[in-house]
Amino acid sequence: MAGQVDIVSFESMLKENLKKGLPGFKAHQSMSPIDRPIKGMPNFNIENYRKSAVLICCYPHQNEVYTALIKRKAYEGVHSAQFGFPGGRYEKQDIHLKQTALREAEEEVNIISTEVNIISCLTEICIPVSNFIVYPFLSTTQNRPNFIPDKTEVDFILELPINEIVNTQNITTSKVKMGNGLKAEVPCFKFNEHIVWGATALMLAEFKELLN
Repeated sequence: MAGQVDIVSFESMLKENLKKGLPGFKAHQSMSPIDRPIKGMPNFNIENYRKSAVLICCYPHQNEVYTALIKRKAYEGVHSAQFGFPGGRYEKQDIHLKQTALREAEEEVNIISTEVNIISCLTEICIPVSNFIVYPFLSTTQNRPNFIPDKTEVDFILELPINEIVNTQNITTSKVKMGNGLKAEVPCFKFNEHIVWGATALMLAEFKELLN
C-alpha cells in the first residue's frame, strides 16, 4: 500500500471480498488455543452468553491503512492487561450491537461515532472464560481519529499498519497466562514486543483473510 492511501478504494476492496462470504470459523481455528463453542454445536445456547461488541476501525495514516488495538489496564479479571479492539458490553440503552461498538469506542479512545462508516459485522466469537459473545464490526474513517485513551480502562493504544496483520511472519506461538491462571503455549500475533492472542487474535485472523 505504498503511496497516498485512498481509504475509499480500500473500503471498496473489503466490500468486494465480503461478497465471497465471511472466512468465519475456519479462519478462527488457525489462532484458537482451544475448541471454542459456536452456533450449531450441541448444547450451545446463545442465551447463556452476555452480548458485547468491538470496533475494528481502519483509517489512513502515514500513507498506509492502519487499525488500532488497545491494551487494557491491569485489573482483577480474566482479561487483565490484554490487547483487544475498543469495545464492551451491550447496554439496555443501545438500539443494536453496532451502537454498542460505536459507543464503547468513543468512550474508550475517542473514535467519534458520527465519523465512522460501518462496513460489516464479522463472525461472532464466544469467550467462555468471561461468558461473553463478541460481535466485531469492521469499519473505516476518512481520517485518523484523534485518539484519547480513557485513563481508567486503557493502558495505551497500539496503532498497527494493515500490512503488519497480513505479514505471516508476525504469527507465532507464545506462553501466556490463561483465564484459569495456568500458563499455556498459544497461537498469537506478535507485533514487536506486543503479544495478541485469544479472541482478538481470532478477529485478526478473520480480518487478515479478508485482506488477501
